[in-house]
Amino acid sequence: MTLENWIIQALIYFPSSIIVGVMALMGIRWTLSHEAGMQREEFEERETARRNDFQAREKTQHETEERKLTAAARAVAVEAMNNAVALLTFGQLVKRNPFARFSVALAREQFDSQLPLIAERLSPAHLQLVARVYLEAFRYKDLVDDKVQKFEQLSEKQVKDGSDVSFGFSVAFRTIAPPVFNQNRCV
Repeated sequence: MTLENWIIQALIYFPSSIIVGVMALMGIRWTLSHEAGMQREEFEERETARRNDFQAREKTQHETEERKLTAAARAVAVEAMNNAVALLTFGQLVKRNPFARFSVALAREQFDSQLPLIAERLSPAHLQLVARVYLEAFRYKDLVDDKVQKFEQLSEKQVKDGSDVSFGFSVAFRTIAPPVFNQNRCV
């Protein structure tokens, strides 16, 4: 039976006040269900927007952290390469003029300040390699400074040790550099 037929049948058998009351109740029911559906849609839209905002913030935070890690690794890689060049230059100067008093200019500020960040990026073996090179380099620097203070000449083996430390810095650079200087990851 359709709604129209039901209304016609109801008009015949029931007084009009009852029919109007029933129709009012049906209208109220329809209005409430429609309003509930609209509220549900609004809630779902707000929830979706909140979820999207959260995901966007999380993605931005992740990208920021990744940029920090990349910048820290780049800084340490560049410092390692600069140290390698400084040691090679020092070795060449000493070979040309063994009696001159030269000091080795090495840096470790980036390594010291960025160590916690690069520790997240490097494997334990690579981190140990980089740390070992820095320790050897500053042990070598102390040896050179001691020789300079005492007006002593470096032996051939000691000059070669400097070259070996320079090679270690080159290896450290090659360990750190590929993932952070890769074209796809440059920021």
